[in-house]
Parts: sequence; structure tokens; C-alpha cells
Amino acid sequence: MNLRNKIHLFSTIFLFIILLLINGSIYYLFYKVTTEGELDRVTNQTETIAAALNRAGNEIQPNKLLPAFIPNNGMIRIVYEDSKAILTQTKLNDLRNSPANYQSTQTAEVREYNGSSYAVATIPIIWTNGEIVSLEVTESMAGVQANLEVLRMILLLATLLAIIPAFLSARVLSRLILRPIEALISTMEEIQRKKTFKHIELDHTSNDELYKMGTTFNSMVDILQTNSEKQQSFVSNASHELRTPLTIIESYASLLKRWGTKKPEVFDESVEAIHSESIRMRNLTEQLLLLARSENEWDIDWKTLDLISLCKEAGKTFQQAYQREVNVINEQSNVLVTGDEQKLKQVLFILLDNAKKFSEREIDIIVSYEHEQPSLTIKDYGIGIPKEDVEMVFERFFRVDKARSRKTGGTGLGLSIAKEIIAAHEGTIALESEEGSGTSVTIRLKEGK
Repeated sequence: MNLRNKIHLFSTIFLFIILLLINGSIYYLFYKVTTEGELDRVTNQTETIAAALNRAGNEIQPNKLLPAFIPNNGMIRIVYEDSKAILTQTKLNDLRNSPANYQSTQTAEVREYNGSSYAVATIPIIWTNGEIVSLEVTESMAGVQANLEVLRMILLLATLLAIIPAFLSARVLSRLILRPIEALISTMEEIQRKKTFKHIELDHTSNDELYKMGTTFNSMVDILQTNSEKQQSFVSNASHELRTPLTIIESYASLLKRWGTKKPEVFDESVEAIHSESIRMRNLTEQLLLLARSENEWDIDWKTLDLISLCKEAGKTFQQAYQREVNVINEQSNVLVTGDEQKLKQVLFILLDNAKKFSEREIDIIVSYEHEQPSLTIKDYGIGIPKEDVEMVFERFFRVDKARSRKTGGTGLGLSIAKEIIAAHEGTIALESEEGSGTSVTIRLKEGK
């Protein structure tokens, strides 16, 4: 059963049950009130007759007094203790055969006789011979039954009149609710069928849950589209980057196969080229594997570290390896951070390596607090980055100068890896550069305790 039919069925059944309970309660209360009212009226009439008999005494015979009090659709009779009627006054002969029942106390009840209901009230009185008898007054409840029958018809008609518009309103409501859901399903099926991303059209006049569902879906589509485009770009760039060293290796291998044994200079050049490209391809593969991780997979070994000591150690190692002067500038005696020592060193080596490639002068590492948060800035005094490229330097495979970057061994992945590691440390990384004046990369980290 689809959702539309479920809404129709359950809303109609639910309304029917509610109406049944309400109408049943109304009918019961009306029956209770009218029946009790009728019994009270007959009881009062019985008490009136008993009082009249008491006043009359022996002056007026009961068989002459009682006809004045006979109900139009009822009966008056006197019943002995053995439940035998000694006097019956009625205008309906059918009631004469109704069973008599002696009552020693005053009562009022509804009795059924020949398919009809009667209100019967009894009261004990002293008869003319001094014995205690039961005065019984019976009156038909045909009027009450007729009123109840009319009420039943009215309630039934009201129920039908309420269910029909309720059913129609359920159809309208289900259509209103299901329209955006059907649009959502249609859009998802179209996306699945055409392998394209598409938004659903929204009614901007409402701000209900269905509208929020639509906006959430559109936002999700935007995220999926962005991730898909990034994935396609990443795969395209990765395949391109891997194709280049593989092509070079294949080319030099063919050259080595043809001329390597005859020309030593060709042999040396080919082996060197193959070795260099193999190293570059290995580094590229390692970097691609690093970028394939999510933040939760970096497995950060959280420790409290002195950022100044960490920078001095990394700078010293880098200076010895590349003979490039690295200055660590700090005003505080120590700057404590929380992080993974080895992964932060990896970020430092990435940034120092970039500074080395595109500058010839010394490199400065400035360690300080900015807005009470530990930070370090790696500053070079090289060629800088054009203003239009600054916002894209953290994109994967992006290179300001592709020819120059390939010559220096760059893959365009270093800053992307650095950004991922800093994000896993719950920190931030930002780059500022001015073409011809140098580049500064600033990192902010969590304060250590």
C-alpha cells in the first residue's frame, strides 16, 4: 500500500472512530437524561395518585378516583403482596395482561412488554381494608423511543456528512504532502538515470518541514556534485601525473634497449632518468595515499609539545640537509601546543621545501601567540605567488607554474597534505604572498597544557 492510500485509509478510519465515540456518547447521554426524566415524571405522578387516595380515604371509592389519573398510553393498578392485581385501570387492553410485580418499596424502572418500553413507578400504600398494597403506574415511552430514533438518524447522517469531506480533505492533504516527496523521488530517479545532478523546485512561500527537506536535498546535491567534480579532477590529474613519469621511463627504457650497450652516455642518461622518474612516481604515490585518508584516519598521537623546540629541530635538520639557512624567531621562552610531533614535522618539511624551491635567500620561522593561540609562520623572500593564484594553492595538483614545478620535482600535493594534517589537528593554515616579495604560511594550533 502506497503512502497516499495509507493517508486516506488511516485518516478516514481515525475520524470514523472519533465520530463513533462522540456520537455514541451523545446518544447515551440523551438516552440517560430522557429516560431518567420520564421515570421522575411517572414517579411524581405516582406520588400524586397515592396522595389523592390517602386524602379520599373511604369517601371516594378507588375504582372511581383512579380513572381521573390514567395516562393516555398507560395503566394504573393495585397489586397485593402475592403479586396479584386487585384493581386495574387502563385505556389499553394489551397492558392488562402484563405481569404484575409487588414492590414493598418505592421504585422506578423501565420494563419491556410486547416489544415496547414502559416507565413503571411503584409505591406502597395502605388499602381500604388496611392491608399494604403496591400502587403501580405504567406509562408508555413511545415518545422517548421516537426521539431516540430521530437522534440516531441525525447522528448517522452527521457521521456520513463528516466522513465524506474528511475523505476529500485527506486526498487534498496527501497530495499536498506527497507533491514535494514525489518531486524528490522523480529528481533522484532522474539523477540515477542520467548520471547528472539536479535540484528540485521549491515553493518559497512556505517554510515547513517539506521545504526544509527540499533545501536539505538541494544542499546534499551540491555537496555530491562538488565532491564528484573534485573526484573526477583528482582522478584526471592523478592519471596525468602518473602517465608522465611512466611515459618517460618507457621512452628511456626503449632507448636503453636499443643503444644502451653501444653508447655509454645513453646508458648513463637513461638510467639516471629512469631512477629520477621512479623516485618521483613513488613520492607521488605516497602523497596520493596520504590524501586518500579522511580526518578520522590520520591517527593523531596527541601530546603536549614545545612549538619553539619543534621548529628549531626541524629547521636544523633541513639546514643540514639542504645547506639553506633557517632562522627560528621567537619572543617567548616556550610555546606549548597539542599535536603529533612527527606529523607536525612533516608539515614543516613540506613548507620549508616549498620555500627552498622558490627562493634563494634564508627562510624564517616565526613562533608566537596570536589572539592567545599558538601560531607559527614560515616566511621566504622568493618570487612569490600571483594574486589570482593565492586562493587555489591548497587545491590538489595545483601548481602556479607547472613547467617550473615539474622541473623542481613538485607534484602540487604538498600544501594539500599539509592542510589535511593541520585540519586533523583541529587547526588552521593560511597563505599570504606578494609576487616578487615572498610568501608567508601561517599555522594556528591548539594550545597545550
